[in-house]
Amino acid sequence: MTLKTGDKVICIDATGYLVEGETYTVKEAFGGVTSHNSITVDECVVDAGFKSYRIDRFEKIQPPNLVAISNDDLEFILDAFVALDYYSEGTYINIANYSRVVDKIEGQIKTNNN
Repeated sequence: MTLKTGDKVICIDATGYLVEGETYTVKEAFGGVTSHNSITVDECVVDAGFKSYRIDRFEKIQPPNLVAISNDDLEFILDAFVALDYYSEGTYINIANYSRVVDKIEGQIKTNNN
């Protein structure tokens, strides 16, 4: 498993200061070029500094499939879905633009994953 600073991991084998099932943030990863064999985590500081732990004590938490959305795209999405109804003084969902918005978001996801 290859990790980098900032990755989130969950403890699956607790010892020392670790708590099984808790989420930790990788501070630093140590080991080989293609994989790491130990890490330090931001949440475990001891008197002597950061304690390193074997990487097999953790599982990497996969981040959700995120899409960067520009301000223009965000405005487009909001305008397409939500419109103010001045006559009834309420809000309604504009379903007519649903597929156009979904297509735009799916396109961004495909672009980011390639």
